[in-house]
Formats: sequence, structure tokens, C-alpha cells
Amino acid sequence: MNENLSRLEEHDFSFVAGSPVVHHCHHYNLFFDQTVDDAVGADRGTKVRTLAAYEASSQFLNSLIGAIPPTSPEERIDLAMSVFSAMGHGNLEFNVSPDGGKAVGRNLHYGWAWKEKYGSHIRRQHPADAFAAGYIAAATEAAFGLPFGSVECKELDCIAVGSETCTFEVSLSGQTRTAFGVTQEDILGTLPKSFKGLHEDHIDKVAQGLREFLASVRGDSRGLIEAFGVLVTQQFANYYNHCANRSLDIIQNEKPEAIEVARELFRESGHQCGFHTFGGILSSPEWEALVAPLTGDPTEIITGSLAISRALGFGHWALESYEPNKSLIFRSPATYESVYRKTAYPIGDAGCCYLYQGAGLAVMQLAHRLDWTSKPQLSNNLYLELRQGVPWTVNESHCVSKGNAMCRVVVQ
Repeated sequence: MNENLSRLEEHDFSFVAGSPVVHHCHHYNLFFDQTVDDAVGADRGTKVRTLAAYEASSQFLNSLIGAIPPTSPEERIDLAMSVFSAMGHGNLEFNVSPDGGKAVGRNLHYGWAWKEKYGSHIRRQHPADAFAAGYIAAATEAAFGLPFGSVECKELDCIAVGSETCTFEVSLSGQTRTAFGVTQEDILGTLPKSFKGLHEDHIDKVAQGLREFLASVRGDSRGLIEAFGVLVTQQFANYYNHCANRSLDIIQNEKPEAIEVARELFRESGHQCGFHTFGGILSSPEWEALVAPLTGDPTEIITGSLAISRALGFGHWALESYEPNKSLIFRSPATYESVYRKTAYPIGDAGCCYLYQGAGLAVMQLAHRLDWTSKPQLSNNLYLELRQGVPWTVNESHCVSKGNAMCRVVVQ
């Protein structure tokens, strides 16, 4: 993995074998997937997420295999399994041939995390591991050199719905398709010039320390990454971007009156990320060891959150201005959401950086509505409590996907 890792340093984007990658926690991953299902229905949502996983994984695995390269199908399957675990997605076992077969998943990030967070009080009706299904299909094709789209995979059993393990059926689809994903080369052709913001030296120094720490973190014996009080995945940015944009396309075509509701739900996913991921890292022992104990100063929370966003590969988020309790403005040459949209779609009339928007609002909350000296537990109950009556609004005033020279989020 590290041998095939590269970065666009001035823009804080990370790539493995040419595929853009980001780190996200289980709170964001679960809410994001649920947003897709809520937007288009559980059955179609599962198909959207599986296809997104397949396309992102296919691009990645074929590029990685070409770079190493393993020569036999068995070596290619072994590579796919080890990478899946290293990225924090759990453990997979394959029993496949060019004609299909089966796979078993243990401690899969999505199913395992859903059961841990919600299983005691919510009964789930459909499997949770669409990402693993898409990955398995892509890995099977890559192992045997099969045409793109010729293999499909479906999760039959899932621990999130009460099964003992997660099982998958792999079969021939009877069709082919063109795999799509935005690559490092694509992104290089879309990026505006980078720039600096307030407290730049401090933010950059902290981001570099976090980045070095994350580079050493890999899945444990379960294939999971437990750090900063959350379950972390290294995930393909193309997965999130395909899911969000495809879901919004469906809503726009079939229920245009609901498009703003769908956008707000994706924005809420970003708010979940800002609260749980940024907050979890800031309050963690790892942060105290890498940076310093928190004093609770709002500027400390804001600059720390910007450093975290850069280290996680979200983009070069910079601080334009801040007025305590009143306004907070971030700007970035681009985000991992907007470079995808700019590459894959025509210029639009609305900002597309829903993670950026939601996280910006969450940072304002973290900076002003928590007593950090009391070492608060960032539980889901606390999240819901703070989510009521938020005294600020958020707006993406500029976005490169609509022709601007930056992505700019205003919380006021």
C-alpha cells in the first residue's frame, strides 16, 4: 500500500495506485449509506452502492495489480484480501473461479459497525455490506482477467440482520460495462491553484503529524482499524462520489421536488462526520500525544479540525475568517467531492461539497457548544441533543463544480 501511495501536497489529496482515497469513520459511513437508501429506496440503494463499490474497486485493483504485479489468480486474490483488511474493511475469504463461486466476510466494517451502533434497538431488514459485494465482484474479475461488468455479487447473509456471518454469492452477469472512476491524472487536470489561510503554519504542522500517524495504521487481526475512539476505513473517494451523485441524479429525474431534502441529508452525513470524526480525534489520547491536551479555546478546535480534514485527504481546507459565535468561513482550492463532480459532470448551478458543508457546521458546534475541559463523551445522544436548535446556518457560496476558482463554505 505505502509503496503505491502518492499525494498532491498543496491540495492535500491522497492516492493509492492512482485512485483517490480518504479516511472516514463508521458514523459517517453508516449515515451516508443510509442516506442513499432513504433517497432511492433500500433495494435500489443497495444496487447503487454495490455498483459504486464495484467501479471504484475495479479501477483500484486493476491498477494495483498492474503496478506490482502478481501473476496468478491465487496471488491476485491474496492481494485483494490483504488490501481489503489493511484498509479497515474486515476479512474476506474467496472460493471463486471464472464461473463464479462464494465468498465469506468476517468483521466487515459496515455490517459489524451497524450491529454495534444500532443492533440493540433497531431491527435491520436488508444486508449492510454492499461495499464488500462490489469489491468481491471486482476482485474476481481482476483475478481471472474477466471483462468489466461480467461478474456480479450479492450478499445473502449479514450479521447486521442477525446472521452469524456474512456470505456472498458470486455469479456471471451475462453483460459487460465500462468501469468508471476519477483518477489522479483526471484530478490533476481540474485543480485550481492552491492558497494559504489563517494559522497556516500551525495547521500544516499538525496535519503532517496526523498524516504520518495514519500512514502507519492498518487493519488489525479482525481487518478493522480502531483509532481515535472510532472505527476508521481508508476508502475510495470514488465510492462516496458515485453514490451521492447517482442518488441525486435519480431524485432529480424522478422526484425533483425532493432534491433539496436529499441534498440536506447528504449535508447531514457531513455533519455526522465533523462531530464524530473531528470530535473523536480531538478528544482522543492519540491527539494529546501527537499535539497537546485541549484547552477548549475555539480557535484551537477550528484549526485542529482543519488539520484533521487535510490529513484525512478531504482537500486543502483553509481558514478564511472567524468571528466567535457569529461566523466561520472555510475555503479550499477543491474538495474530493468537487473534483469528482467537475470531472464527471457538466458545470452546475449548485455547490456539491456536502461533506464540506456539514462538517463546517459541525466545527462551529464543536468550537462553541462543548466544554472540552470536562472531557465530554461524544455519544449519539449528545449528538442528537446538540443537533436540536442549532443557532447557525451553512451555505456553500463558491464551488469549483459550478465554475468558481475555489470551494467556500460560510457558517453564520
